[in-house]
Order: sequence, then structure tokens, then C-alpha cells
Amino acid sequence: MMNDDDRYKKLASKWLDRTITPSEMEEFSTWYNNGQDDQIRIPDFIATSEEKHRQRILNEINRKIDGVSIRQRRINFVKRFAVAASILVFVSIGIYFIIDNRQESTQPQLTNQDIAPGRNRAILTLADGKTISLEAQVKGEVTSELGVTIRQTTSGQIQYEAVVSPQGNPEKVQYNTVATPNGGQYQLVLTDGTKVWLNAASTIVYPTVFAKHERRVKLIGEAYFEVAQRVRGKGSMPFIVETNGQEIKVLGTCFNVNAYEDEGDIKTTLVAGSVRIERKGNNQSVILKPGQQSRVSSAVQNIELVDVDPADYTAWQSNYFYFKDTDIYTIMRQFARWYDIEVHFETAVYTDLYVGKIPRSATLLEALKVLKTVGVKFKNDGRNLYILP
Repeated sequence: MMNDDDRYKKLASKWLDRTITPSEMEEFSTWYNNGQDDQIRIPDFIATSEEKHRQRILNEINRKIDGVSIRQRRINFVKRFAVAASILVFVSIGIYFIIDNRQESTQPQLTNQDIAPGRNRAILTLADGKTISLEAQVKGEVTSELGVTIRQTTSGQIQYEAVVSPQGNPEKVQYNTVATPNGGQYQLVLTDGTKVWLNAASTIVYPTVFAKHERRVKLIGEAYFEVAQRVRGKGSMPFIVETNGQEIKVLGTCFNVNAYEDEGDIKTTLVAGSVRIERKGNNQSVILKPGQQSRVSSAVQNIELVDVDPADYTAWQSNYFYFKDTDIYTIMRQFARWYDIEVHFETAVYTDLYVGKIPRSATLLEALKVLKTVGVKFKNDGRNLYILP
């Protein structure tokens, strides 16, 4: 049975992400307003009365729910950035921060050391080895090869349009590659209608026209897939995503694959539909249901299955960093890929865990200021970032 502390933590979480119902809000307000005689100092630079009220509640959640188990440091201010307003509070599991994407009418002057966030850019490599910069390419038709036209849309993605039958001829299959650098992301639509969102420092290899028996692509890095369902005769035509260590077989579904080599585990998160994960080498396989995640690691023989909120693992596709009990090393790997920086740690052990959400549209310094507010110390020199003890 849920105790009172757990109940109010749940209500606090729902209030923070604005999913709380009217009846739950009444219960939460009654709990919060019980004994509000203490004075809470709010600095003058807080921007709006709504934010003052939210900060007061956050501080009270800090005091009431977690008590002495909370790290003894008071966060009692709101700092506005050009693209983000931050509300921060310590919680017992680590550090909590929320960033709301609120545009300001004026932009602050950025220092010479600030770095812009990543953007839509990638390199397309054709079957003949020719490379095309998708950032610089004029919108419209990029090229045509073997009955397939490649176009770049105004929204920043490439689309493959098959002039011949989309099932193609296996003997004439040719492969293209789209690779995003650090600081880049890109979207593409394959000839079968499958949509792919490619995160920074990622590569996908795929045929311009799929063979008749399967649709197979290879991925390094991270991508979100919306797989188009294809029917061949009376049977289904599987879509296969191959990574180092596993294969994912799907028919029509939405899922995220994180297969960066420096992350350790390969994480496949199912949003909708059904997928089969097959581990290379030992013939082990599992079927994922929506809300489940598989984890494949070279250190562990079995495929691990865990229940997750898919939104936590697809936030990047909605242009957010999302952290949940996340260590600073994981956060910095994401920053390194998105801002194209080198991160250096001054000591070997950093134990704090972080929970929060930051828009990927924030500049590097704006994102770092949020972490600085919750105790992360750093210095930066161009594209070198040093995390201090």
C-alpha cells in the first residue's frame, strides 16, 4: 500500500509535469497549505507571480517530503535564459531540475566560449561513393539513381521515392548511408514509407530499394523509427534493424534504439506495436511489448527486460534532454555529441544523480548554467569542457 510520502511524491510529480487532475490538485493543495506560516525568501529577480508560487511549492515539497534525507543545500530561485526558465529543487534521489521552453523577446549576449546547439545536418553517401552535404543542399531533388529519386524537404529531411516497384530487384539493390556528425541530427523517409529520426553522431545504412523478402537497415548510434507496415502477398515483410550485437525484427511499429558504442548497453524501447529482439551469437530472443525496454550488453549473456516510460527515452526526438537518476558521465556524453565538445573529468568519481529536462535548443552555456545551479562545477575553453571536483 502506498504511504503518505509516496502519495504526495506522486502528486508532486504530476503537478510538475502538469498532468494532475482537479481532484488530485485539491488533495495536493490541502496537503501543501497545511501549516504555511513559515516565511520563504524569494529573490527580487524572479520573473512572474506564477513562478514565485511554483518555487514556493517546490521548496515546501523539498522540506515536507524528504526531510533530513535531502542534501543540505537550498535552491530558492528561478533563472531565466533566452530559451529556458529553470526551476530547481533537490530531492532525496539526487538533483531535480525542470526547464520550460519559453522564448524571450530579446537574446542575451553570448560569450566567445558559448556553443550553439546541434541542428539538422548530415552527410549522404550514395552507392557510387559520392557524398552530398544535406545541410547545404538546395531543397528539392538531390539526385536520382536506379529508379529512385531522393528529395530534401523544406522541413529538413530526405525522402526516397521509388519510380519502379518499391519491392525492387535484389540483384540491383544499392545502398546509401546517412551519417550525422556531433552537433547534428537528421530525418529521412525510406522508399517503403518508414520514417527515421537520426540522433547526433549516428549512422544508418539502407538500400535505396528494398529486396522482396525483407527490409534491412544497419544502425550505429541512436535512431527513432516509425516503421511502415508492408504486406507481400498473404504474408508480412519484416523490417530489420541490425546493430552490433543484436537484430530487431518488426512489422509496423514505433521504437527507439540507442546503440552508441560508448554507452555500454544497447537499449531498444518500444513505443507501439511489437518487436522481436534477437541477440547475435547465442540465438536468444525476446518479444517486446509497448512500455518495455530490452538491454543487451557484452558483459551479460541474457537480454534484460525492464518496464519503462517510453517518453523518457524518446525525449531527444521531441528536442529535449531528459535525465532520470542519471549520472554526470551519461549527461556529458549526450552533451558531447549534441554540442560537439570534448569533456574532461578532473576526478574519477562523481556520485550525484540527476533528474530533469532541458530543451536541446539551449546553447551550451545555457544548459551548463542549469547544472551549475544544482552544484556542478565546470570551466570551458572553446570546445573543451572540464568538470571540476
